[in-house]
Amino acid sequence: MSKAQEIRSWLLDEIKKGAFEKDSPLPGDLELMDRFGVSRGTVRLALFELQRQGLIKRRRGLGTFLSRQGVRKSGVIGLLFPELDTCEYFKDIERELASYGKSLGYEIDVRKCVVDKSRDVAAKMRKEARALVDRNVEGVIFRPLINEKYMEVNQEVAKLFQEVEKPVVLFDSDIDKKPRRSAYDIVTVNNVDAGRSVADYLIASGRKRIAFNMVDCVEGKNENLDNRFFGVAGECVVRGLYDGVRPVTIAPSDTEALKKLLRSRWRPDAFVCVNDEIAVGLVQTLKGLSVGVPKDVAVVGFDDVSCARLSVPPLTTVRQPSRQIAQTLLKTLLFRMRSPDAPPQEIYLAAPLVCRGTA
Repeated sequence: MSKAQEIRSWLLDEIKKGAFEKDSPLPGDLELMDRFGVSRGTVRLALFELQRQGLIKRRRGLGTFLSRQGVRKSGVIGLLFPELDTCEYFKDIERELASYGKSLGYEIDVRKCVVDKSRDVAAKMRKEARALVDRNVEGVIFRPLINEKYMEVNQEVAKLFQEVEKPVVLFDSDIDKKPRRSAYDIVTVNNVDAGRSVADYLIASGRKRIAFNMVDCVEGKNENLDNRFFGVAGECVVRGLYDGVRPVTIAPSDTEALKKLLRSRWRPDAFVCVNDEIAVGLVQTLKGLSVGVPKDVAVVGFDDVSCARLSVPPLTTVRQPSRQIAQTLLKTLLFRMRSPDAPPQEIYLAAPLVCRGTA
């Protein structure tokens, strides 16, 4: 650790402990020079980094003071993610956030809850949100429940943070129904373009009938899946395949439903699945029916988690860039903490197609 980093780390710890009063100056340059045995330039380098983070402000002739953000500094960022344990990709996001947060001096306080039909989801989400407020988190990354029936719950939770002036960045989806737009920053992948890239690849390889398998989705409307389907369908129309895609809901293990679809007049020559787990299961069922993959039917997944790479053959899929997403979420939240009055941002990240052996 350099001397500048040592000074910055000490000041940061003192800020977190509440050692400095709101309107009283922090230790001056000379005091820090004497305490750490360094030059004025080293002290100024350490203070510049804290100033860049929005924690302190320098007043010429008066000294260094805590900013509004610095007064509230706890070193903790909240992650409210109700469905965190439902898939591997979400766990990747959590790990990347924890790693990147640590590199910036932040702890990530993760809050989640089980979403099912037997319990009060709204009460559980409110409880976890209040726990983050009680922890005095500096801001919150919130992944709403992407389902129309939970829209009011999402809005209630976001309002709770707003009332105590905790900035919020949304991950994956807005909390308002299109075409309306909430006042919060949003970071997500470009699902429409991802769908278009899948369709472009399949059509270029000669596929003409794409079954978009939406099985195992959360009950209700899912904006992300709609956008992927919209991308696939839009590309089919552009290419003149006006009946080139149809939504289906076939579980990977439902052999009879799959055989019926493959015997129909609209026999698909490609499947696009909502995630990699569904796609890998479908590949195994097709192989059991002596349907060649990709010779007879192409299969494409979504997420690029471990099962996609371990599948035989390896799965063609859309990669959700978990590291880039996590870093963008945290950078966006830190910007919002420093600039609370800036206009809301919508950040769409590219989700590239990874071509392997099933398409």
